[in-house]
Amino acid sequence: MSENSVDIRSVQATNCTESDMGQTLTENILNSKENREASLSFDDFFLFKSSSDSKIEKINYSDLVEHDSADLDDNSIDYISNPDKTQMEDLNFTGSTSSRYSNTEFKLKKSASNSTLDEFNRGILNDELETEYVKLIPNSEIVFAKSYDKEMNIAIGLIDEVLKMRDEWNYELPKIEHDHLIAHNYGNLQDGNPILDIELLVDTLPEKIDAKYEMINGVYSIKWYSNRNLLYNPITFKAIKKAGTADINLNFDVKCDFNEQSGESLCMKKSFPIYESESKSVHEFIRCLRRIMSLVHSPIVKSFTYYRLKFLLQSYQLYSLFNGKFENELSKKNIRTGFYNVYKVDTHVHHSACMSQQHLLKFIRKCYNSDKDRVVFYNHDNAPSTLGQVFNNVFGCDYQNNSIDHLNMDAIRNCFQRFDRFNEKYNPFGSNLMRDIFLKYNNPIKGKYLAEITKEVIQDLKTTHYQFVEWRISVYGKDKSEWKTLAEWLYNNGLYCKHVRWIIQIPRLYNIFHKDGCVKTFSEMLENIFSPLIEALINPKDNPLIFILLTNIVGWDTVDDESQISKYSMDNPNFCYPEYWRSGDNPPYSYWGFYLYSNIRVLNQLLYSRGLNPLMFRPHCGEAGKISHLATMYLLADSINHGILLKKTPVLQYLYYLKQIGIAVSPVSNNALFLELMKNPFPKFFNVGLNVSLSTDDPLIFHFTDESLLEEYSIASHIWKLNNIDLCEIARNSVLQSGFSPKYKASWLGVKNYSHLNKSLYNILNDLEPCEINDISRSNVPNIRIQFRKDMLKGEMDLINKYTVSIDRIENAINIVKNLRLKNVSDNISKEGVNRNSNTLMNNFP
Repeated sequence: MSENSVDIRSVQATNCTESDMGQTLTENILNSKENREASLSFDDFFLFKSSSDSKIEKINYSDLVEHDSADLDDNSIDYISNPDKTQMEDLNFTGSTSSRYSNTEFKLKKSASNSTLDEFNRGILNDELETEYVKLIPNSEIVFAKSYDKEMNIAIGLIDEVLKMRDEWNYELPKIEHDHLIAHNYGNLQDGNPILDIELLVDTLPEKIDAKYEMINGVYSIKWYSNRNLLYNPITFKAIKKAGTADINLNFDVKCDFNEQSGESLCMKKSFPIYESESKSVHEFIRCLRRIMSLVHSPIVKSFTYYRLKFLLQSYQLYSLFNGKFENELSKKNIRTGFYNVYKVDTHVHHSACMSQQHLLKFIRKCYNSDKDRVVFYNHDNAPSTLGQVFNNVFGCDYQNNSIDHLNMDAIRNCFQRFDRFNEKYNPFGSNLMRDIFLKYNNPIKGKYLAEITKEVIQDLKTTHYQFVEWRISVYGKDKSEWKTLAEWLYNNGLYCKHVRWIIQIPRLYNIFHKDGCVKTFSEMLENIFSPLIEALINPKDNPLIFILLTNIVGWDTVDDESQISKYSMDNPNFCYPEYWRSGDNPPYSYWGFYLYSNIRVLNQLLYSRGLNPLMFRPHCGEAGKISHLATMYLLADSINHGILLKKTPVLQYLYYLKQIGIAVSPVSNNALFLELMKNPFPKFFNVGLNVSLSTDDPLIFHFTDESLLEEYSIASHIWKLNNIDLCEIARNSVLQSGFSPKYKASWLGVKNYSHLNKSLYNILNDLEPCEINDISRSNVPNIRIQFRKDMLKGEMDLINKYTVSIDRIENAINIVKNLRLKNVSDNISKEGVNRNSNTLMNNFP
């Protein structure tokens, strides 16, 4: 401490009254060498705040804010002496250590409010105070005077470049705002009552369009030859007006060929497409991925992002410190709404494991008692086997005495870091045959049992009223008939429900299917996955059930063991296109990701042209394996599942925060497989402000109750001390991340204009006011919490935008220096640190 500083630690604050404390502090300050200019060390400063029992509450800032020194002005002394009579805005700390900081200040104030501290503590609420909260505002001048340097300038420039990369790759498609061509218009499918007369269904479907498609280098190319039966332009995404000759394609050429034998010329019209699908090249993807990975390993950027994440974390701690009481008061005034009756979406759950173990065991027993004479299996000799015979082979005579322990589907005990054992847990009683019978939809009984237990789970969801799910169901890519089988199973069993949306998951099992002879090349697998969908969109009347399926799925996922290391990488000089991938080895994660993303992007353009909403790409990523998986999906994915490896890379964690990429974390699942519960980064992600939700993954394997999602929330609340409002904010995030229609989400969250939710997660938070995207009476999340999240994100983006230095300008400057061979200029740049640091970074880019 300086010679003129006053040691406030010498004041005993715990047992003195307001007046005693004020008098003691005033005497200490006035007895210093310079009465009103005494310098207080900020590390030693305590803020004293009035409390309800007339005692003084002490808040130590030394662990929260770092600063060398600060002064107290008249208003500061008045506040400390009379805290009950002074507004929070009047507490100012004016730095005087040097002229450099002479005009800087720290303010602790109630944001955008002239209300007194007493009014704030009483929790007075009106329309004008809903987004006002107490916060510590460091003046921008002092922050950058203390921390700004050339390295920071370079780091911000590199981050800005990578942010723009994501905007180029993950562009935002506008949503369809009207209700034509959605599932409940086709025979009230949302209520599980399908039209059994297929001919009647076909009459309601749209007509064929003039389009052709082909696969080029692993990515489909679609060409539209007229506007006929199109609703939207697939390139500009604008509605097509139907008038006059708009349906006629006048874009054609005449091609003439001379026949030497007959001596005649044959002339034919050759039409050219009016629209053609757009996609990016794999080489551009590799270049961008290398750029991001160089950023991830850059010491300059790692240091910068580490401290920004630390600032965000501590800012949340300050927010909670000053506003926790007010949030609780707002929540108490919110009558009839609490955690149990706010809407929640299980954003990541696999359909074949959506039930509890007790539920499955009871269902299997019921099936045996009522259906044991049904033929459920044919062996290699095509001999039929009944359900009773299968039970006798698996259980013997004691099947009724089997318990959950015999079911053997609990992964908690012996599956940690053993994904191979985890896959075996999908087999009831350890029998792969039992899995085929009860948990598969493509079997000799056409998925009868799986459909029945699915209906029971749906009925449980309807009973809860406030819980919704997005079930993953597999399409393997073994053959093109998979889509028809799946579509028929969903439609004929009436499994379309307003509480459920379906996501297609693609297991990365090319190596297995290649070994079995199902596919010869990777492009053949891609054709099996995407060509049936393209055909159904071009001509729905020939593929009615697949078209109906497309109106009820909301996204794509890709799954498998991320910890497996591929023999190849995207940097391999022997890289080849999918048409030439004939090897039996599995392609690397980023290879899978790019070709799935590219074909989904083309499919979305076709969907949009038909008036259907695009499908999201929401893959499993960051559960295990390499950091490059997270870099890949930073470019390609709308949101991800798991993402726990972000804890190891501050650069990517910061980028995911800035772009508000949704992350569906499953802590209970992670605890059983890869990461112990107490080491899970979920609470830190949530506090920093990443867009995180809680999900169950596999209730059959990881949970014990029929309320698996509430079980997940309960464990998180107890382990990490999350309060009621924290849980409601997480539930609100799950709604925003989900693929349910904007109308549904708007009604669940109290958003008056549902078109606000057509934006990306980043734009929803950054562009709109809390009152536009939140209603505490529906979400139980106070607007001040939303305002805080918005302020912090806006602050980080303002930092990036204000201090960005274009990397292109740096490279151009270096090239000019080299070309002109101006040694003195080069030396000057080197002295400034630009040339040296820039060259170091640029050389790291592969």
